[in-house]
Amino acid sequence: MRDLISDVKANNASASAGSNAAEGSAPVPSRIPAGMVSGGKAGMKLGAPGAKNPPTGIISSSPDVNYDYPEVSKAELKRLDSLTSSMDLVCTLDSAINLPIADTWGTIDPYITMTIVEGNPQAPGYKGPTVDRGYSHPTHGFAKSNMKIQNQNPKWENEQIAVNLPGNLKNMNPEELDNLYIHVKLWDWDFLKHHDMIGEIVYPLKRVLNEESMSVTGFKLDEIPNNPDKYDLKKTKVFLKFSLGKKKRATPGGGGGGGLGPGMQKDG
Repeated sequence: MRDLISDVKANNASASAGSNAAEGSAPVPSRIPAGMVSGGKAGMKLGAPGAKNPPTGIISSSPDVNYDYPEVSKAELKRLDSLTSSMDLVCTLDSAINLPIADTWGTIDPYITMTIVEGNPQAPGYKGPTVDRGYSHPTHGFAKSNMKIQNQNPKWENEQIAVNLPGNLKNMNPEELDNLYIHVKLWDWDFLKHHDMIGEIVYPLKRVLNEESMSVTGFKLDEIPNNPDKYDLKKTKVFLKFSLGKKKRATPGGGGGGGLGPGMQKDG
């Protein structure tokens, strides 16, 4: 139950078609601190010379499961490793459509978190730091978007959030590299109780390292394993893209993003 947002104006928004990617619309409050913003050019090419880029335009949160990803060359991994102190994994958020109703007001107040984890969060037996209500990695930290008030078709309008890349990429064998995943969760913000988990996107980090660029893509939301709340996600899509970008500010302690995490209430 939520008697929240009495002091915040809700902006009305409706879904609209986007030119390269998305449909959606939305507002912006200041109560939930945004994740770390990182700029720089997206699409730094890190694949081995002559390697085939993975197909683009995938409409899935587990794309190309049978795709034989080209191995990243040792030279490129070494170069990437030397840049981990100044480069981030960046998620550019465009919009979402058909988000489910998640509260007694008949709407949803969505925001997104992102981190990098070892192991596929959708795989049976996953026990990583983002299991259940987890959203942060102890080394890579997490990033969080702005929350959009009462909007099932929000627009983030190319808001960027970012987290640290793993610092030991050059020492990883192919199996370890294949086991790194970007874990995105969509939440419903609540004032008097834990924020509701809505759905998730799981994406191979290696694909971002190999792609020359990625266009904004519509991802279906998967159900979060063991989520006590069930939502109809069949028509839900989140439009975003992943890339590499230069840090705009340092992240002490290895944590991207900042502020209150999902379900954490500020004291006082």
